[in-house]
Amino acid sequence: MKTAITEMFGIRYPVMNAGMGRVALPKLVAAVSNAGGLGVLGCGSGAPEVTRKYIQQIRALTDKPFAGNAPLALPNGKGPFPAVVLVHDGARPVASHALFRSVVDAVLAGVDVAVPVLPLVDTVTDGHGVTVDRDALRAVQTPQGFDADVLRRVHQGRPEATDDASLVVAAGGRLRQVSGERWNLKVTEPSDLHVAETILGTR
Repeated sequence: MKTAITEMFGIRYPVMNAGMGRVALPKLVAAVSNAGGLGVLGCGSGAPEVTRKYIQQIRALTDKPFAGNAPLALPNGKGPFPAVVLVHDGARPVASHALFRSVVDAVLAGVDVAVPVLPLVDTVTDGHGVTVDRDALRAVQTPQGFDADVLRRVHQGRPEATDDASLVVAAGGRLRQVSGERWNLKVTEPSDLHVAETILGTR
């Protein structure tokens, strides 16, 4: 998808890590998000008060989703800390703004974690070839949304897991599953890039 931002910076898709630490650029983060991409604030290891200031500036410039590459570094305290933290897999570059909004809204409605899922359409078997009931299974996607305070709490003990949502659920957190998107593919093989490019080209 070509926009003024992609043309200006010579990038293929409007997804950009807009600065690291002291050189983060709130206006650029907002511009990328406003252009239809996902602006990413490079929190790095900057001071919390600086990060708070950047978040406030970005919120004043856009109502679109934006991200930070180190959200869990934000401590509890006063200031414009996010109520919702989104954890997104960079290998899923075509998730829509509507999906991000759906996840955020689910968390704001009162759950601790919201996860986009899809029902399985293929027949599934175990390692011995025995068919598994696919109606009881869901394919999990990102972005995954969390109550910020809950996510910080479960990470305080530095637990090991491959999925933040499973950590929150294991700690007793309230889960809501929202409808995922069939086109929100995870780019794994080289051919997936062509599929992603085709999808983005229609937007």
